[in-house]
Amino acid sequence: QREQQQREQQLREQQERRQKEQQHLLQNQQRKQEQQQERQQQPPPREQQREQDQLQGQRRHSDQQQSSTTSSREALPNVVLPSLLENPMVSSVASYYEGRKAVCSGIPNDDIEGTLSDYADAVLQASHTQSQRVLPPAHSVAMCMEQADRDSILNWLILTCEIMRFHESVLFSSVLTLDRYSARIGSPLPMESIQRVLMAVMCTVLKTCAVQDQVCGSMPLRELLAHLFRQQARVKEIFVTERK
Repeated sequence: QREQQQREQQLREQQERRQKEQQHLLQNQQRKQEQQQERQQQPPPREQQREQDQLQGQRRHSDQQQSSTTSSREALPNVVLPSLLENPMVSSVASYYEGRKAVCSGIPNDDIEGTLSDYADAVLQASHTQSQRVLPPAHSVAMCMEQADRDSILNWLILTCEIMRFHESVLFSSVLTLDRYSARIGSPLPMESIQRVLMAVMCTVLKTCAVQDQVCGSMPLRELLAHLFRQQARVKEIFVTERK
């Protein structure tokens, strides 16, 4: 009996100790929570207050700038701003005209080209938007030529533009013009006719390319066409096909 009583007392003492430890832990947690709440309610230190004041000042300044820019835009008339002012990336046409602006030759027709640098990219962007609206559908292009013929033509164009160091616009414009012609015809063409059409397309692109001076250089257009097509057709025949 005495041993049982001693064991019961030991168990009671252990339970009391556990209860005291749990109460102590709960009290510590409550104290930590109260301290955190007090810290949150306390005003921030001086350095944090300065940083907050600086951020608020910057926000106010940016808001004032935005309001001033919006008011100035509303006061201006509705005009299309040139892309040179909006986008630092300019085209080769705009850079060419910008270089012409720096050189004054005294010839009016040459000097007037310098004023076109501010409007070249805006015109090109509008032309590109209009061109995207009337892109030829793929099924119309596929009706005019076989896939193998088209692949060989594209490979020839890529190699030619790479060897001749043509501007990339020559390649893209040639492919797009050929696709437009194919979609317009709407009927299969033999390979001989496709070659003649390709010559006419290259002729048109080289004459109307935005970087014609960089493409042709000192070589006249007739000699360049004869060199490209290796005397496969006369230049006059190419011009006739181009007109068609």
